[in-house]
Amino acid sequence: MICDVDVIVTATFSGIQAVKAATSSIPIVFVGDGNVITTGLIEGPDGSGSNLAGIVLSSESEGYLRQFELLTQLLPQGRVIAVLINPNTKTAQRQTQQVQEAARGMGIQVKILKADIDVDFETAFAELASAHVAGLLVGADLFFDTWRERLISLAARYAYPRSTAGASSPNLAG
Repeated sequence: MICDVDVIVTATFSGIQAVKAATSSIPIVFVGDGNVITTGLIEGPDGSGSNLAGIVLSSESEGYLRQFELLTQLLPQGRVIAVLINPNTKTAQRQTQQVQEAARGMGIQVKILKADIDVDFETAFAELASAHVAGLLVGADLFFDTWRERLISLAARYAYPRSTAGASSPNLAG
């Protein structure tokens, strides 16, 4: 059975790549990260001259580093900040390097935690507790957006962000 398709909607980078390769005439609406620009799927933020239209989530260095800086400002006594990264994304290595460079300039230690399946979250948060981490920055990734409620629940349970006075004294109420 052949159907007429008026529009295609996708929210993964691999989905965007696949439908872009399949058609240049059917409009494609997407939610994606900066990879759609850095890989050349679209020319720039306005997407002109393409059948792609959508939202580019901020995973680029500027937005991500602003989030890290804001966290350090909210926790001025925090000397160790954790970053949760999905190691299977194209931006993982870049996000890790950028936040480590920024942290060095601020005199802050960064603990990198990796999760690419939801069962990794419990292990990551348990590791945070033993590392006396003051706060947690979750990497820019649709995978983490999908599990947002679970991550919020774990952050509340482990009382993140924390003050550096000790693991049992939360800095912000959950």
